[in-house]
Amino acid sequence: MIGFVLVVLVLFVTEIIAIDLIAISIPIVLVIVDAATPMNLLTPEEAIAGFANPAVITIAMMFVLSAGLIRTGAVNGIGRGILHASSGNQTLALLYTMLVVAALSAFVNNTPIVVIFLPIILQLARQFEVSPSKLLIPLSFASIFGGTCTLIGTSTNLVVDAVYKDHGFVGGLGMFEFAKVGVPLGLIGIAYLLVVGRWILPSRATITAGGGENFKEYVTEVQIRAGSSLIGQRFPETFIAKAKGVRTLEVIRGEEILWPPLDDVELAEGDLLLVKGDVNELLGLGEKDGLEIAPELANNELLVSPRETTLAELVVSPNSRMIGQRVRDVGFHKVHDVAVIAVQRRGVHLRRKVSELVLRFGDILLVQGTVDAMQGLRHGNDFLLLEGVADSIVRPQKAPIALAILVGIIATVTIGALDILTLSMAGAVLMIATGCVPLREAYRSVALQVLVVIAGTLALGKAMETTQTAEVIVDVVGSLLEPLGAKGALSAVYLITMVLTSLISNTAAAVLMVPIALSMASSFGVTDPRAFVFAVAFGASACFATPLGYQTNLLVYGPGGYRFADFVRIGLPLNLLFWAVVTFMLPMFWPVT
Repeated sequence: MIGFVLVVLVLFVTEIIAIDLIAISIPIVLVIVDAATPMNLLTPEEAIAGFANPAVITIAMMFVLSAGLIRTGAVNGIGRGILHASSGNQTLALLYTMLVVAALSAFVNNTPIVVIFLPIILQLARQFEVSPSKLLIPLSFASIFGGTCTLIGTSTNLVVDAVYKDHGFVGGLGMFEFAKVGVPLGLIGIAYLLVVGRWILPSRATITAGGGENFKEYVTEVQIRAGSSLIGQRFPETFIAKAKGVRTLEVIRGEEILWPPLDDVELAEGDLLLVKGDVNELLGLGEKDGLEIAPELANNELLVSPRETTLAELVVSPNSRMIGQRVRDVGFHKVHDVAVIAVQRRGVHLRRKVSELVLRFGDILLVQGTVDAMQGLRHGNDFLLLEGVADSIVRPQKAPIALAILVGIIATVTIGALDILTLSMAGAVLMIATGCVPLREAYRSVALQVLVVIAGTLALGKAMETTQTAEVIVDVVGSLLEPLGAKGALSAVYLITMVLTSLISNTAAAVLMVPIALSMASSFGVTDPRAFVFAVAFGASACFATPLGYQTNLLVYGPGGYRFADFVRIGLPLNLLFWAVVTFMLPMFWPVT
């Protein structure tokens, strides 16, 4: 069995075969070997039990919860707050960013958190005229720090908890038990990055450093309906004029066109405003009371049930029959059952009603419709269907609901009223039912590769337990560590896990090391093995010396213009520092003597 484990490790490290394919092959191979030999490794039921493991299901539900928080824009306004609070001080801005990212990552999957904060960091870099490479590694590391502070902060902690329970420790690990060591570690890591990082981190020019905002603007129309609070207001005093990311190009009142500046214009019922801006801001206007978006183009029936519809872009092709036709005459609603929401034409400042726009090659139409309608558009020759635009849409009016769901889960877990599996499933259902995340997007948010790797390695861990492989390894390693005592063994468990997670998936490292850690604690006569279990949890998340072991490191690798050696230079001292701190602190809370 030890030989099989070594082969799996080699395959994980070399990645000759995709990691998820290796993981799914583990239970298959073990069952085949069990059937062909008297080794008694795994039954078929035991081999697939990992897919029904509470940790795997909980992690899947946490992906949906994270998607709900991201899709509602619950964290989107934080960047502007950081810029304002820092008052132009680069060190303060970086400190606030790392603290906020760490705090968010304690409760939300850290990968989307880093994705959201990437443009914020790039904006900070431009504002302070520094290279993004000075700021992006701190962003990634801060998200890792935060993930170690709670049970739900990272999938690694949930896996460690699941394996710990599988070995007979029914109570498991508490929601905030990780924080006893995780919070001090995070603060030490942030201080290290602020003090030492400024000298060690490279300064490199990258494409992303000067690329500008690089977002796409659309043009659409909004009409003031009867009873709107905007009627009678001077335009500069309205929320439309004050909306960030939205420009009003003109106001159409009957046959009259009112051009900017609009300082003295009082809005009236029926006024049609031609506006330009980011898709999120434009769709947000359509949700304001008293406004109707694209009234001459959109079918209201398609816009009232956003949970049943999705967004896509249609690019007019060179030989399209639409070229030369007005948008209103194409008949998207009648022919294709979709509503045109907005139009984009690159390099041209549109100054006419969207419905009257004569289409050209390359124009982009933002349309909304059901998933079935979008499938019907896929096969048209007049345009190219571009999906995925819905992924960038946020629903800020749902943000309080999403936050309330998360807070409710945290509070209920903390008081011990329900287990995390039940609560995560209930939270995911509520996110979907309340419209915080569409059902289709909820399915897409679940990272199947992560779940497959965890389930496959859980089967390997079960086989190690059945064959007592962990005990064999402990006998060998324990004899070498015997002169160092229980604290030395604890330190070794953290070190081995930390090295292993730099070579293979952190969840795989956790699954392999928890049984060994428990056996190590038993061999040294430790009655409460939680210190050893937490050593695995913290060691499995301590991936700082390589960009390969943690997805957030890979996310910043390209935009920061980093090299592999940059992570070694900044991360290796941090790994050694954490090793010393964890070895010192764990016995303070969970004695090992």
